[in-house]
Amino acid sequence: MIEFGRPGVGARFRDIQKMTQRLAEFGIEFEKNNPVTSLMTDPSKGLIREDILNEKILSAIVEIKAGLEQVPAILQIIRSVSRELETVVAVGVSTRCDPSGHDPLADLLEQDGYPAYRGKTNLGLGRVTRQVAV
Repeated sequence: MIEFGRPGVGARFRDIQKMTQRLAEFGIEFEKNNPVTSLMTDPSKGLIREDILNEKILSAIVEIKAGLEQVPAILQIIRSVSRELETVVAVGVSTRCDPSGHDPLADLLEQDGYPAYRGKTNLGLGRVTRQVAV
């Protein structure tokens, strides 16, 4: 997830669209049940409704789904686009641990200069939303 505007800075939808467009060019899938996605006129292009692009909000979260192999490129896109925005950006990630508790995403994040901290652990009682290659 990419969060825009928090804490206390706010964000305009035009800045959010800059990010969603670049992510869409990369082929990212946006979470369909996310409020920002519901404001998109064309999720395949990351386009947000033109009539709200200048609206300022306190914060917004764009949720995406991606495989581990895409993580370095996605982080590069976020890093690059965030320099062009007039707001603050935070990145949050989630992944599954293997049976021993290791998670390969943490290694990818640390290689890219992002320290990984575990902030939440789910018990896995929900449904699978993305098939994992075995």
